Parts: sequence; structure tokens; C-alpha cells
Amino acid sequence: MKKCMIMVVLAGLFVLAACGANESPITPQDMANAEDAMFISVGDFSHLRTPYVGAAHATHSVVNALPLPDENWLIVLIQIGQDHGDFAESYSPYTLTIFYEPREGSVISGTRDDLEIPTDAFIANSDLLFDLIENLQAVTFSIKLNPVESGEADSDFFDYRWSRSRHGEYSLQMQTL
Repeated sequence: MKKCMIMVVLAGLFVLAACGANESPITPQDMANAEDAMFISVGDFSHLRTPYVGAAHATHSVVNALPLPDENWLIVLIQIGQDHGDFAESYSPYTLTIFYEPREGSVISGTRDDLEIPTDAFIANSDLLFDLIENLQAVTFSIKLNPVESGEADSDFFDYRWSRSRHGEYSLQMQTL
């Protein structure tokens, strides 16, 4: 009888707690956000871990698995150990630069005077890169606001470059005209 009473009380508390914790119904957007949060966890990418940024094939696999900062962006080039960010000289050859530009027929939001920089996406992706590539010391995201007309990537041209070191230092470089 005593066990039965305890079970009834616990069941009642459980029901009350469940009702209070979930005052509004779960929406499809809530589910999408939860899926996005799960998608960018390190656990989902753990099979891509590599000890060396210089292992080009493995590094390219990691970069290509990352979520794009925006659905209209695409990766046009990946360079390992090049001097493209403010931290590259200090950390070379343990650097990575990812070049983005808009998909054909799209533009990246913002202008040179009023950039819309997806800082949250860059932070999340750099966190994953540092977790998955053990000796990576700095990452740079190099962005072109408009696609290259020739169709060939040019690592010297960019509108802005957002860089971060493994130690948390940030940098933003703007292309001068």
C-alpha cells in the first residue's frame, strides 16, 4: 500500500512537471532548430577527425561537411597553410582559408560600406574546425560579395576576410579599393 501511494504521488508530480515545462506545443520550427543544433555538434563529425591540417583530403572532407554560412553561398576554394589571415604568419603552416562566394544568380547580403557578416556561423564553423583538426591554429573565411565572372577562384581578391585563431583572437580585414 505504501509503495502504491508513493508511485501515485510520483506519477502525479511527473505529470505536473511535464505540463508546466511544456506550456506551448512544439512547432515545426522548434524541430528544425533542434535538428540544426544536433547537426553541427562535434559528435556528428567525429568520423572526420584528423590530426593534421596538412592532410589535404581529410581537411577538405571536414570543410565540405560544414554547414554553409548561408544557403546562397558556396565554397570556391580551400587553401592550407597560405598567408591569408592576420594570424597566418604566426601559425603557418597550420592555417586554413575557406573562400566563399555567392551561388550563380545570387549575391551575398551587404555592401562594402554595410557588411552583414555571419559571425555566429563563422564562430560555430571555426569551433568545429578546431575540434576536428587537431593541429589547426588559425582559420580564415574569405568572402566575395559577387561571383567571379571568369568562373575561376582568385585567392587574391576578396571583399572581406574574417579570421580566428585557436586561442580566440579575431580579425576582420577589408579589401581596399
